[in-house]
Amino acid sequence: MTDMQLILSDILLPKDIAASWLQGLSLPGLETLMQRSGRGQNETPVAPEFQRTSPDIRALLRHYAYPVSAQGAALAPLLMLADGLNPGKQVWHVLSPAHYALARDHVVLGQTPLSWEHEQDWQVLAQIARDIFSVEGGQLIAQHPDRWYWQHPETEGLLSSMPQRALGRNVDIWMPGGNDQAARLWRRLHNELQMSWHEHDVNKKREQQDLPVANGVWLYGSGTLPEAPTGTHAVPVNTSLTLIQQGLQHWHKLHDIQFITDLSQAYAQQDAQGWRTILQRLDLDLFQPLAQSSEHLGLTLCGEYTYFQYSLTAYGSWQHWFKRWRQPHLADWLGI
Repeated sequence: MTDMQLILSDILLPKDIAASWLQGLSLPGLETLMQRSGRGQNETPVAPEFQRTSPDIRALLRHYAYPVSAQGAALAPLLMLADGLNPGKQVWHVLSPAHYALARDHVVLGQTPLSWEHEQDWQVLAQIARDIFSVEGGQLIAQHPDRWYWQHPETEGLLSSMPQRALGRNVDIWMPGGNDQAARLWRRLHNELQMSWHEHDVNKKREQQDLPVANGVWLYGSGTLPEAPTGTHAVPVNTSLTLIQQGLQHWHKLHDIQFITDLSQAYAQQDAQGWRTILQRLDLDLFQPLAQSSEHLGLTLCGEYTYFQYSLTAYGSWQHWFKRWRQPHLADWLGI
């Protein structure tokens, strides 16, 4: 029986960079854990390069039996639960203030969330958004600078992508779609918002401070809160966990899952040295202690497009040396 689940974000690397990023890297704890593993089970997604939810979040949601597909997952209701709000049975979306940048022939998502020097700056922009998105039966709740919650009776069936999927990329394929009428409503309101924020005093001040201007919002996490599995019971919510995990704990019973995202920022910035340094720290602080324990462990390694799951068990000394003799290199485990 597996006692603990460990999900590691952005540890799998594309094969074209895996050898150079891993060259000379010593990870004795991770190597020992992988020597205890069987063959990894691939997620085998239908469309590897177009999944609206990132692999690590897909793995996390599936551990909790929370619905997720290539078309996305209803993250907005989970985040609302974590923020102490009741999503009810309505369709909700997250709006995150964002900076869009113009490339040579397309628009990319440059940054989200944004940093704010003063709380009143984002609140002023949130009030403008509230006035625009609350029309025709809509509602916008803006209690946090990074995530505002929007519901509208005409947005059922709108499909949306996590911002991590679009950062630094052409936004065209990642923009909300699905229900054409809902998508048109979204584009109309978002265009109105962009015009209202353009040349606003808050953005003029951000330009003077050499900060990315808030020239739009990113919509993601669309959907309704599904029914929780039978047997669900209330548990104390661990507020040190990520917001999505906190929402999942509100929705379903507690699972012993460690969700490690320490590598994500360095990978997103293509900072090979930073990624290596963080991975070595994880090996010392996490993997090596786990390697010394006899605990059964479920290990999920995630990359940019997919993830692999491993079941780790303890074994005798002869098995250890046999597997060590035949075990592949780190690049074979972590390069996909």
